[in-house]
Amino acid sequence: MARRDSITSRAVQALSQEIRDGRYAVDEPLPSERCLGERFGVSRMTVRVILGRLEGDGLIFRQQGRGTFAVPQAQARPVALWLRDLEKASSPYIVDLMAGADQHLAGLGSHLCLTGAPVQSWPAAFCRDLSGVIVIPFNVDGDDIACLQQLGLPHVTVMESDVPGPAVCLDPRGAARSMVRCLLDLGHRRLALVSGHHQHNDRQKRLGIAEALSGYGLHLDSIPDFETNYNPEAAQRAAVAALSCRPRPTAVVCFDDTLALQVISVAQRLGLRVPEDVSVSGFNDAPFSALVTPAISTVRFPVRQAGQAAARLVLEASRSGRPVESLRLAHELIWRQSTATPPAGAAEEAAAATPAAAPRASAPAAPGGHPSPHHSPATSTAAVAAADRPSSSTPT
Repeated sequence: MARRDSITSRAVQALSQEIRDGRYAVDEPLPSERCLGERFGVSRMTVRVILGRLEGDGLIFRQQGRGTFAVPQAQARPVALWLRDLEKASSPYIVDLMAGADQHLAGLGSHLCLTGAPVQSWPAAFCRDLSGVIVIPFNVDGDDIACLQQLGLPHVTVMESDVPGPAVCLDPRGAARSMVRCLLDLGHRRLALVSGHHQHNDRQKRLGIAEALSGYGLHLDSIPDFETNYNPEAAQRAAVAALSCRPRPTAVVCFDDTLALQVISVAQRLGLRVPEDVSVSGFNDAPFSALVTPAISTVRFPVRQAGQAAARLVLEASRSGRPVESLRLAHELIWRQSTATPPAGAAEEAAAATPAAAPRASAPAAPGGHPSPHHSPATSTAAVAAADRPSSSTPT
């Protein structure tokens, strides 16, 4: 009996804290009685005792036919999304991230505010009104993060970066490694990169690409890399330069889908067929990437989910006083029609000029091999690491 009472008390305490931290949005029901029973290792009858105590404390209410809901807590203060380069606020990635964060905050009576001002210039009144800060690490360094810490503002960075502190991680390094490894498995050896910059997320992508190349005896510094800083005019020039290389690359790896679209557009203007003459891949699975012709092979990051998680983490830290903890989310490789085997003869020609490949074991791998990217509309990271090499068939 004493043990059951102890478990019941711990469950009430845990759920009470989660409700006060804003873990459950206004319109989001609590987990079912069965799920709560499994979580705390108690019977359904004990779960009802737990819920009865929460209801008695004024923390939950029940709606017939809909479920059990958390009582809205005191209105949360807003959360700042700090983006130093506000021109990037219109990118599909940032838009999706903001939508996820704002969706979570709206359910708790709060909202997201966007700022690009240096943190050192934030007025004291502005800081007092914030629950915390979601950091987009473009042009942010360790001194900026130290300033946030001095202000006492809970903060979390979204995406891997070189700045210290907690982060919601999306593993661009692993995604880039898997993407390039599959292109190499298809027979591509002449690659080119159309990249953004050398910071944070993009640096992680290059590390992953280097790891994939090393498994085939290739080196990153032998691959042409055309930086754009994600500027449309620079992207056009980079696409022309990449496709003008001699010998021409058989695959162009672009660091987001907008860059991939630019490369496809330039290729078509030059009379090149995608993917028959050149394969093109992107990142981020922007909404248009499945709608253009050919549809773009890409990496799907759970960006909206990352925004929701970042907002939840800083709100919980603001209310509880506990440190923000880092979180890692999974990604998916999405194979569409913009990638295929290299043109006839290109693979043999490249192989003859390529040093003997290093053993595949030198590249990170799980048991098994790669799936064919052309037969899997949405392949998870784990699956890519665990299936066989891709076939030579054209994407469907």
